[in-house]
Amino acid sequence: MTGDKGDNVPGITGIGPKRAEQLIKDYGDAMTIYDNVPIPGHYKYIQELNANADVLLKNYELMDLVTYCDEAIGVDNVSEIEGRMMNAN
Repeated sequence: MTGDKGDNVPGITGIGPKRAEQLIKDYGDAMTIYDNVPIPGHYKYIQELNANADVLLKNYELMDLVTYCDEAIGVDNVSEIEGRMMNAN
């Protein structure tokens, strides 16, 4: 929701870390928030979220390359990356 300026990933206007944290507390993870759009409310950031829910989904996919983009990382590398992720946990 907040984006990442360093990686040129746009966020949703008006949603910074505090508002994102509150939305997650209220609704759950990013996909649950996406599933609940349109969210009722008159605040500008809620209106922006409702109007730009596709940004939320796109950013979710960008940040989860292992799940959504085998071609970008190379199909042969998927098991290697998954193995490293399991060992890191």
